[in-house]
Parts: sequence; C-alpha cells; structure tokens
Amino acid sequence: MAIWQFTIFFVPKSGVSESFSTDSLHDENGYFECADLWKRFPPQTDLLKVFGSTLGEVGCTRWESAGDTDYEIGLCDSDDITYIRVRVDVRSFEVGELKRIIALAGISECALYLPEFNELLQPSGEAVDTLQYFISKSKAKSWSRANES
Repeated sequence: MAIWQFTIFFVPKSGVSESFSTDSLHDENGYFECADLWKRFPPQTDLLKVFGSTLGEVGCTRWESAGDTDYEIGLCDSDDITYIRVRVDVRSFEVGELKRIIALAGISECALYLPEFNELLQPSGEAVDTLQYFISKSKAKSWSRANES
C-alpha cells in the first residue's frame, strides 16, 4: 500500500448490528481480519459480477479506476470472499469515486470499515460527506499535503 492511499474495507451489513464492536474485526495481534465474518455472512449476490460490471471488467478480482483508486476482492481456495478492499489515492480522487464506493457498498449490502479510524460507515446519502471528512483527516492526506510541490 502506498502512503498516499486511504484504505476502506467492505464488511457484510448482516454481520454488523447496532451492538457490533469493531474490535471483532481484528485478530489477537490487532491486525484487521474479516474472513470469518464473510464466511458467517456470505453475500446473496455474485459480488464479482457486481464489481466487474460496475468497474468495467468482468472475471477479475482487482480493478483500477480513474484517480488511481483500486478495488480488490480477496478469495480463498474455495472461492469464498475473505475481504473486499478499496484504496483511495488521496492525491487524485474525485467525489464521484466516493459515490461509486458507497453505491457499491449499498448494492453489495455492506458497511464500510475505515481501519485508520476504527469506524463503520453505513452507505447513505450523508456517507459521501462523512467519507470525505475521514479522508481529509487521514495520515495519507497529511502526508500528501506535506509533500505537495
């Protein structure tokens, strides 16, 4: 991961309730781990097709979009999802890309997990502003501002 990328993970909305603790998204060493959550709450739709048709290439597990934002669906040997990750390049993203991320989360019936802030974000109309706020406060944004020419 590049230092100017802000990382977002998709987590199954059915696995995160009001009383859900984001601590359960981390293993005993504190590393983010959501494969078990995906195993317990598998998607009801083919997310590879959803992402592929939205991002322009069906049959892939990794996509890049305008502004150098990249999307990846991690699969285990049995083709079960282990993670869905988006990395936003804070130097060149556009609001339209954030809207796409939030729309994909809604279609995928997922919430967005922001590991840097240990926050869950539900896809909604206000989510774009909230996501922009977190990106503006991120280490990646601080680093990119400090290194602008």
